[in-house]
Amino acid sequence: MSLFKKTTVLISAFVLLFFLRLFLQNTKHMSTPKSDQNKQIELINDALQKSNFKSINNITINNIQKFFQFQSKNDEKISTIILDLEKDPYLQITTLQKAFKIAKINNKYIKFVNLSIRHPYATLKNY
Repeated sequence: MSLFKKTTVLISAFVLLFFLRLFLQNTKHMSTPKSDQNKQIELINDALQKSNFKSINNITINNIQKFFQFQSKNDEKISTIILDLEKDPYLQITTLQKAFKIAKINNKYIKFVNLSIRHPYATLKNY
């Protein structure tokens, strides 16, 4: 075998190994995809677990909202909440906790909260 053929075979082998390694690295990342939306939902669930809210029902609506119903651990009333998947989940849960404190001070409970819009609002009901 001439020197030219040996060099060509060797270079071809290295190129083939390089592309094979590159392909295997890319498939490793593709085998466990995790979207930003799934990460946000996990963060919201983590924030809810750390708070004093007990989630009853979880439903994702559209691609930017998380709709769920929950019950405060100290209360039997059920509240409906809409969270924004693009906003900080810990800040949204903190806002919920503050809203519940204000409602409790006013001897009311929160029936509905929408934090997914630019100007969030809450609906309060008498006990």
